[in-house]
Amino acid sequence: MATHGTQAYNHTVTRLSEALMSQGEVRFLEDDDEVRAWVRFDDDVYGPGVISYELLLGWWSSYRKGAIALFNDNRIDAIFAVWPLKSVTFRQILRGSRREKDIGPSDVVSKAQSKRCRTWYLSGFAVRKTCSIDDMVGFLRKAIGTWITDASPHFPLELCAFGFSPQGENLLKRFGFSLYKSASGEETWPVYLARIASRRWLQGRLSRIKAFQQKTKGRRTEGKSPHINIGGLADSIQESLPNCDSIIITYFRESIDAFKASSLRCSAFLLGAASERAISLLIDSYAEAFLDEKHRQRFEDRTTKNKVISKRFEEFMQSYKSCKTHPEDPKLLHESLNLRYTFDRYRVTRNEVGHPAVIAKLDKEDLLIDLAKFVSYLKTIYGLIAFFKSHRVEV
Repeated sequence: MATHGTQAYNHTVTRLSEALMSQGEVRFLEDDDEVRAWVRFDDDVYGPGVISYELLLGWWSSYRKGAIALFNDNRIDAIFAVWPLKSVTFRQILRGSRREKDIGPSDVVSKAQSKRCRTWYLSGFAVRKTCSIDDMVGFLRKAIGTWITDASPHFPLELCAFGFSPQGENLLKRFGFSLYKSASGEETWPVYLARIASRRWLQGRLSRIKAFQQKTKGRRTEGKSPHINIGGLADSIQESLPNCDSIIITYFRESIDAFKASSLRCSAFLLGAASERAISLLIDSYAEAFLDEKHRQRFEDRTTKNKVISKRFEEFMQSYKSCKTHPEDPKLLHESLNLRYTFDRYRVTRNEVGHPAVIAKLDKEDLLIDLAKFVSYLKTIYGLIAFFKSHRVEV
């Protein structure tokens, strides 16, 4: 199913992708009504009857973090679905003895066991015709980041998919899949396999897809980055956030200077440092807002005991999501609950260049997008800080 769509990939108006893709909400499907919405989406993109509600519901019921969608006004505009499979089922798919419609709920590994799973099935990736290619790539990047962050799978892992159309097969090949088994008869499809070594491998493949799309459309000059007034980003922060911490501004400006000098690893490290400083200030402001002193002390004990920023952030997010005090502004609430994905992007990239096992290779355009996205990321953080200064946190 991942790759049924001919129409889904034969459209585009090129525009700036991930950093500017702010209209929709990318998240997991949450209930069976949204699974029905997924079926309606598939009917719109591929035609009715491609896959049944019962089949999707069975997979989703076994593993509720397998389907990630782009929602616009409660309508699904894009979908990415990947499922942890039992090894025996995975091998049957590779041998050609198990079709997609034969995969049952019992073949899908539960959430509790998924972190140890190294065999995954890519069942769905499609977008509506109204989405541009850059929107498609932006969604794919965010969806894969959401999957990897939540699943935390053990690398290396194997990912298989069926090639349901020539266009789908081309996309699989661009993403690093190789043909494992050709179709062998009626109601059989080519089986593709990818062996994924690391997160960096995934990021590299996404960059290749993006470069290919830009080349085929001829809308950008080779080697030329999207037009972003990079010199004005820091000024934009200071204008919109006059009380922004001077350390954050300093590191961000130096990150921009390093980018301009083509010192990409230096730029990524400084950007990660600016992000860590901002998150630390957010955690401190949250702790100070506790209504109950005992709860505040427990939270501070948990967040000061561990100096690692990822652990402190995890403690904050768990507490914040479960507390009774949230912003009434729906945009701020949504963006605050999804801070993890941008935070992880900056943190992981900084760690890869700051604690290298090998020389990290960074894509200049990706880093430019990360720099541009930092402005809205910081606005969300300071929006929360302002909220915590005027509201007491109840847990």
